[in-house]
Amino acid sequence: MRRAWLLLWLLLPLAVGAASDPGCDCDPALVHLCRCKVLITTPVARKQMAYIQRVLAHQFGERLAIHHPIEVEVSPADQLKTVVGEHLQGLYDNGKIWVSDSLIREESLMVLAHEYGHAWHFEHHPDPDHISDQLAEGFAEWVAYHALAPAGFTDFCDRIKKSPDPIYGGGFRFFYGVEQKFGQDAVFNIAQTWLDMEGHKIDPKT
Repeated sequence: MRRAWLLLWLLLPLAVGAASDPGCDCDPALVHLCRCKVLITTPVARKQMAYIQRVLAHQFGERLAIHHPIEVEVSPADQLKTVVGEHLQGLYDNGKIWVSDSLIREESLMVLAHEYGHAWHFEHHPDPDHISDQLAEGFAEWVAYHALAPAGFTDFCDRIKKSPDPIYGGGFRFFYGVEQKFGQDAVFNIAQTWLDMEGHKIDPKT
């Protein structure tokens, strides 16, 4: 029951000079949307998750709700690397989301929104462990896109749209295309019932 955010290319444009600002003069009430180059901490990450849940509830009502508690924690990057042997930006596993302490605040918001998509899948899909990577990551990127757009993170939204990665970018463009052509109900139907991008579903006889 694990989904990780491995892709680095979306964050690389911000990596140079990250965390170079000595502090942050943002309104404490809006620190979850801070764009200062300050490293993420667990208290701010938890505020970001609360924001993500609010903004998605405003757009989708109960459609994107998760009814089990989600724990959020910032973890040392080296510790996350031991999970799968690669540099992870974020990880969802069994009701908990970890984000890397190497991320600045705005990067953390993007990763948390993506991992929220995975958390939703594990609650609402009948066989989440067997969803294809492209379907799982594409839907998570679709969720992240809708969480980031209302806050004005248009640069991140553009990167999601234009990602050349066939798993993340290709998966997102599939769901975005379905939304544009058939509406959000079709997106949720696919996300809740399909196992892969070919439309295979669980055999009801098994």
